[in-house]
Amino acid sequence: MEGVLVYLSDKDRMAVLSEENQKIEELHCGDSLSVWNKEHARWEETRIEYGISNDWYLVGQNRKGVSSLQGIKVKLSED
Repeated sequence: MEGVLVYLSDKDRMAVLSEENQKIEELHCGDSLSVWNKEHARWEETRIEYGISNDWYLVGQNRKGVSSLQGIKVKLSED
């Protein structure tokens, strides 16, 4: 599934909104995903976590907090 990260405020959870069919896939701590790096035109593997500062972040990425994560192009593995 490919889409963009969105924040579900009623659940305090990040999710992927499919650009194709508007399907929403909720994310949980430790979920693996790929982030599109526009600068290098490639997918980068990461995982999403919820930190001790009570905020979502992507491991190994310079992105932390709901406002910096919303709208990022991501891809979930097809398990």
